[in-house]
Amino acid sequence: MEKRTLAKKKIYDSYVFSTKEKLMYGAAGMIFTFTIGYIFYRRIGFSVLLSFLGLYYLKMKKKQSVKKQKQELNVQFKDLLYFLSTSLSAGRSLENAFESSLESLQRLYGHEESHIVAEVMIILGRLNMGDTVEECLIDFSKRARIEDISNFTDVLVTCKRKGGNVNEVIRNASRVIKDRIEIMQEIEIMLAGKRMEQRILGISPVALILLLSWLAEDFMAPVFNSLLGHTVMTVALVLIALGYLWSKKIMDISV
Repeated sequence: MEKRTLAKKKIYDSYVFSTKEKLMYGAAGMIFTFTIGYIFYRRIGFSVLLSFLGLYYLKMKKKQSVKKQKQELNVQFKDLLYFLSTSLSAGRSLENAFESSLESLQRLYGHEESHIVAEVMIILGRLNMGDTVEECLIDFSKRARIEDISNFTDVLVTCKRKGGNVNEVIRNASRVIKDRIEIMQEIEIMLAGKRMEQRILGISPVALILLLSWLAEDFMAPVFNSLLGHTVMTVALVLIALGYLWSKKIMDISV
């Protein structure tokens, strides 16, 4: 094996925003909450204060980014198992199978642009320094914190220590992950229409207030100029937010 420089290890339960991303997402969240605040209260000062709640969007976006990178890693890990199984079937050792798989993954995903390419490079670098495959995979699974990768690592470590059929373990793991991914894709297709309905229902009250403010300004004036009106608007805004969060939680299905 040729000498390789260890790539930077990544913790997949976290996501670090660049300065550009922080500014972009922070500004988007603040502009959105300012706009909602002005539509519901027609008070610029209060809307400015309310806009700081938009910084919570950074937390939401970070959670989405972590979920996305874990999903990408899981799909790419399935491809790694396929290439490992092919190499083992050709008579290579597990260590050499990683070297062969890296070339196939680089052709499929590019050089270091994908998570799995970087991880295989880390594994190969550690193997060059004398670490075992088991140690490399245990470290990888701890950083990934993905059920499929953890389960595969546990079974493979046990198999290596007790002399089981490594190729069969890898084939079975690849099949299980493939089935799980296909089920998740089917669920996502089924939920796509419901997510659109969720967005429409969330936008409808805001659109209705804008429409009434334009067509019946005198009728809506007490809502924006009295304590009772502000109270009603606050209750409505809270209910809309709770409804959105509740529906989002219902549609957050994992397999």
